[in-house]
Amino acid sequence: MKRYIVILLLIVTVFSCLAEDMAVLGIPLSGSIDSFSAKLKNQGYRISPESKKLPIGQRAFEVRFAGEEALLLVSYFKDTKEVYDAVLTFSSFNKSELTPLYELFKKKLGDKVKGSGVTISAEIDKFHGNPMWRYKYSRNGKYIGASYIYYWDIPADENYDTIYQLNIKYRNSIAPSFEDEYQYLF
Repeated sequence: MKRYIVILLLIVTVFSCLAEDMAVLGIPLSGSIDSFSAKLKNQGYRISPESKKLPIGQRAFEVRFAGEEALLLVSYFKDTKEVYDAVLTFSSFNKSELTPLYELFKKKLGDKVKGSGVTISAEIDKFHGNPMWRYKYSRNGKYIGASYIYYWDIPADENYDTIYQLNIKYRNSIAPSFEDEYQYLF
């Protein structure tokens, strides 16, 4: 009996260490896209119909985050199917509706990855004329990932009003550069 308790404690310790790395919706940003999808489905989320329009290497899910409806876009390597990136997107026709979420999330993203030996660096930049916060996480000097919070807007046309988006992007340590990713996916 004592042996089983020790084994159980070791398993819990291993999983808690894994949970300290990059995660979205409590799911580690690692492993295969199929495993990641199954974990999301177990939480009651579903694949978005928008996934059919995406290139191989991306999948979209309809989720809830912080009590709000969001689209979760997950990127993975085509050859290995390994997940490396996830973006939570909140949309509105009124940018001011997204401002409270932006303020809340930019404060919380700095603490996204916790644990012993974790160092967090933060910097502000501009993305399409809007502020973008960038957080980089290292554990004991080794880079483990990054997160970003930024706005994006889809301009109005003759059929649609402008759609404003607030994005929270999580990238693990194996993610390609943004330039390489763009060439890889498209």
